[in-house]
Amino acid sequence: MNREDIRRIVIETIASTFDIETGDIADTTIADEVDGWDSLSHTVLMIRIGKRLGGSVPESVAAQAANVGEMIAMLGDHFAEN
Repeated sequence: MNREDIRRIVIETIASTFDIETGDIADTTIADEVDGWDSLSHTVLMIRIGKRLGGSVPESVAAQAANVGEMIAMLGDHFAEN
């Protein structure tokens, strides 16, 4: 899986989880800017992203990504083909 696939999957999954448009999600988007994105829904989101990427999301990514762009970059480091 390449990094563009990972970006697309993350953005699509955020959009479907929180019922927003993909165009409303930027690399700088943070959880506080999205209605309903709290700690419980964040856990659900990480599970959904992991399933779509074919593995589990490392806890470091789930806990440390400050915004969507960082999440994508960290997931890219973990899931992207070398």
